[in-house]
Amino acid sequence: GGIILDLRRMNKTLEINELDRLVRIEPGVTWEQLQSELAERGYRCMIPLLPYWENSVMTSWLERDVPVNPRYEYAEPHMTTEIVWPNGDIMRTGSASTPGYPHDSPVKGGYTHGPGLDWFRLIQGAQGTMGVATWINIKFEYLPKLDKTYFIAFDSIEDAIEPTYAIQRRMIGNECLILDNLNAAVIFA
Repeated sequence: GGIILDLRRMNKTLEINELDRLVRIEPGVTWEQLQSELAERGYRCMIPLLPYWENSVMTSWLERDVPVNPRYEYAEPHMTTEIVWPNGDIMRTGSASTPGYPHDSPVKGGYTHGPGLDWFRLIQGAQGTMGVATWINIKFEYLPKLDKTYFIAFDSIEDAIEPTYAIQRRMIGNECLILDNLNAAVIFA
Protein backbone atom coordinates (compact mmCIF):
# COMPACT_ATOMS: atom_id res chain seq x y z
CA GLY A 1 0.00 0.00 0.00
CA GLY A 2 1.32 3.36 -1.05
CA ILE A 3 0.70 6.26 -3.34
CA ILE A 4 2.74 8.01 -6.00
CA LEU A 5 2.46 11.77 -6.40
CA ASP A 6 3.46 13.45 -9.64
CA LEU A 7 4.65 16.96 -8.72
CA ARG A 8 5.94 17.99 -12.15
CA ARG A 9 3.34 20.74 -12.52
CA MET A 10 4.60 22.36 -9.31
CA ASN A 11 7.38 23.93 -11.35
CA LYS A 12 7.63 27.55 -10.24
CA THR A 13 10.63 29.47 -9.06
CA LEU A 14 9.06 31.10 -6.01
CA GLU A 15 11.80 33.54 -5.12
CA ILE A 16 15.28 34.55 -6.21
CA ASN A 17 16.95 36.27 -3.26
CA GLU A 18 19.96 37.94 -4.88
CA LEU A 19 21.24 39.51 -1.65
CA ASP A 20 21.53 36.16 0.17
CA ARG A 21 22.04 34.17 -3.08
CA LEU A 22 19.18 31.78 -2.39
CA VAL A 23 16.56 30.49 -4.78
CA ARG A 24 13.31 28.94 -3.51
CA ILE A 25 11.79 26.46 -5.96
CA GLU A 26 8.99 23.93 -6.17
CA PRO A 27 9.61 20.20 -6.73
CA GLY A 28 8.89 20.24 -10.49
CA VAL A 29 11.64 22.74 -11.34
CA THR A 30 14.17 21.01 -13.59
CA TRP A 31 17.91 21.62 -13.88
CA GLU A 32 17.45 23.12 -17.34
CA GLN A 33 14.74 25.49 -16.12
CA LEU A 34 16.62 26.63 -13.03
CA GLN A 35 19.99 27.12 -14.69
CA SER A 36 18.33 29.10 -17.52
CA GLU A 37 16.43 31.35 -15.10
CA LEU A 38 19.54 32.00 -13.02
CA ALA A 39 21.79 32.55 -16.07
CA GLU A 40 19.49 35.36 -17.26
CA ARG A 41 20.46 37.20 -14.06
CA GLY A 42 24.14 36.22 -14.19
CA TYR A 43 24.01 33.33 -11.71
CA ARG A 44 24.26 29.57 -11.57
CA CYS A 45 23.67 26.96 -8.91
CA MET A 46 25.90 24.10 -7.93
CA ILE A 47 25.02 20.91 -9.81
CA PRO A 48 25.70 17.21 -9.40
CA LEU A 49 28.07 15.60 -11.87
CA LEU A 50 26.19 15.27 -15.18
CA PRO A 51 22.60 15.82 -14.05
CA TYR A 52 19.90 14.86 -16.50
CA TRP A 53 18.52 18.29 -17.42
CA GLU A 54 14.88 17.22 -17.10
CA ASN A 55 15.36 15.90 -13.55
CA SER A 56 13.96 17.74 -10.56
CA VAL A 57 16.50 19.95 -8.78
CA MET A 58 14.76 19.32 -5.47
CA THR A 59 14.89 15.55 -5.94
CA SER A 60 18.61 15.70 -6.71
CA TRP A 61 19.40 17.49 -3.45
CA LEU A 62 16.94 15.56 -1.29
CA GLU A 63 18.40 12.31 -2.62
CA ARG A 64 21.89 13.57 -1.76
CA ASP A 65 23.29 13.64 -5.31
CA VAL A 66 26.97 14.48 -5.05
CA PRO A 67 27.61 18.09 -6.10
CA VAL A 68 30.53 19.14 -8.24
CA ASN A 69 31.99 21.57 -5.72
CA PRO A 70 33.29 24.82 -7.11
CA ARG A 71 35.98 26.51 -5.08
CA TYR A 72 33.61 29.12 -3.65
CA GLU A 73 31.45 26.61 -1.84
CA TYR A 74 32.22 23.32 -0.17
CA ALA A 75 29.08 23.11 1.93
CA GLU A 76 25.57 21.84 1.42
CA PRO A 77 23.64 23.50 -1.46
CA HIS A 78 20.28 22.55 0.13
CA MET A 79 19.41 25.05 2.84
CA THR A 80 15.77 24.83 4.01
CA THR A 81 12.62 22.98 3.00
CA GLU A 82 8.88 22.89 3.57
CA ILE A 83 7.37 19.45 4.20
CA VAL A 84 3.72 18.43 4.40
CA TRP A 85 3.39 15.42 6.72
CA PRO A 86 0.83 12.64 6.07
CA ASN A 87 -1.57 14.16 8.64
CA GLY A 88 -1.51 17.54 6.83
CA ASP A 89 0.80 19.34 9.25
CA ILE A 90 3.36 21.61 7.63
CA MET A 91 6.94 21.78 8.87
CA ARG A 92 9.69 24.08 7.68
CA THR A 93 13.31 23.30 8.41
CA GLY A 94 16.11 25.52 9.68
CA SER A 95 15.61 29.28 9.72
CA ALA A 96 12.58 28.91 7.42
CA SER A 97 10.71 27.69 10.52
CA THR A 98 10.61 31.19 12.02
CA PRO A 99 7.16 32.79 12.32
CA GLY A 100 6.07 34.64 9.20
CA TYR A 101 8.53 33.04 6.77
CA PRO A 102 8.74 33.58 3.78
CA HIS A 103 6.78 36.87 3.47
CA ASP A 104 6.69 38.49 6.92
CA SER A 105 9.98 37.51 8.50
CA PRO A 106 13.38 39.21 8.55
CA VAL A 107 14.91 35.72 8.27
CA LYS A 108 15.53 34.58 4.68
CA GLY A 109 15.57 30.80 5.14
CA GLY A 110 19.26 30.37 4.39
CA TYR A 111 20.40 28.76 7.62
CA THR A 112 19.94 25.00 7.84
CA HIS A 113 20.48 24.42 11.53
CA GLY A 114 18.28 26.78 13.42
CA PRO A 115 16.23 27.26 15.32
CA GLY A 116 16.29 23.80 16.81
CA LEU A 117 17.72 20.60 15.41
CA ASP A 118 19.11 19.88 11.96
CA TRP A 119 15.70 18.69 10.70
CA PHE A 120 16.37 18.95 6.99
CA ARG A 121 18.57 15.83 7.08
CA LEU A 122 15.60 13.91 8.46
CA ILE A 123 13.90 13.92 5.07
CA GLN A 124 16.97 13.65 2.84
CA GLY A 125 17.18 10.24 1.24
CA ALA A 126 13.67 9.30 2.45
CA GLN A 127 12.29 9.30 -1.13
CA GLY A 128 9.04 10.94 -0.01
CA THR A 129 8.18 8.21 2.48
CA MET A 130 7.91 10.66 5.39
CA GLY A 131 6.09 13.56 3.75
CA VAL A 132 5.92 15.73 0.65
CA ALA A 133 8.47 18.50 0.18
CA THR A 134 6.67 21.46 -1.44
CA TRP A 135 9.65 23.81 -1.82
CA ILE A 136 13.36 24.01 -1.16
CA ASN A 137 15.84 26.88 -0.74
CA ILE A 138 19.19 26.28 -2.44
CA LYS A 139 22.30 28.39 -2.84
CA PHE A 140 23.48 29.96 -6.06
CA GLU A 141 26.57 31.88 -7.13
CA TYR A 142 27.70 34.27 -9.83
CA LEU A 143 28.42 32.94 -13.29
CA PRO A 144 32.18 32.94 -13.88
CA LYS A 145 33.51 35.70 -16.14
CA LEU A 146 35.72 33.19 -17.93
CA ASP A 147 34.64 29.63 -18.60
CA LYS A 148 37.14 27.30 -20.24
CA THR A 149 37.81 23.59 -19.81
CA TYR A 150 41.28 22.06 -19.77
CA PHE A 151 42.15 18.38 -19.97
CA ILE A 152 45.45 17.13 -18.58
CA ALA A 153 46.35 13.49 -19.15
CA PHE A 154 48.46 11.45 -16.74
CA ASP A 155 49.80 7.93 -17.05
CA SER A 156 48.87 7.03 -13.47
CA ILE A 157 46.93 8.39 -10.51
CA GLU A 158 50.20 8.87 -8.66
CA ASP A 159 51.40 11.22 -11.43
CA ALA A 160 48.22 13.33 -11.05
CA ILE A 161 48.41 13.94 -7.29
CA GLU A 162 51.04 16.68 -7.02
CA PRO A 163 49.88 18.71 -10.07
CA THR A 164 46.28 18.56 -8.81
CA TYR A 165 47.34 19.85 -5.39
CA ALA A 166 49.32 22.64 -7.07
CA ILE A 167 46.30 23.66 -9.18
CA GLN A 168 43.98 23.65 -6.18
CA ARG A 169 46.39 25.58 -3.94
CA ARG A 170 46.54 28.33 -6.56
CA MET A 171 42.72 28.27 -6.88
CA ILE A 172 42.93 27.92 -10.65
CA GLY A 173 39.39 27.39 -11.89
CA ASN A 174 36.26 26.34 -10.06
CA GLU A 175 36.23 22.59 -10.57
CA CYS A 176 39.00 20.03 -10.63
CA LEU A 177 37.97 16.50 -11.46
CA ILE A 178 40.15 13.40 -11.79
CA LEU A 179 38.72 10.60 -13.92
CA ASP A 180 40.10 7.26 -15.00
CA ASN A 181 39.79 6.15 -18.63
CA LEU A 182 36.55 4.25 -18.10
CA ASN A 183 34.70 7.08 -16.33
CA ALA A 184 36.00 9.69 -18.77
CA ALA A 185 34.76 7.54 -21.68
CA VAL A 186 31.33 7.15 -20.07
CA ILE A 187 31.02 10.92 -19.54
CA PHE A 188 32.13 11.84 -23.04
CA ALA A 189 29.91 9.20 -24.62
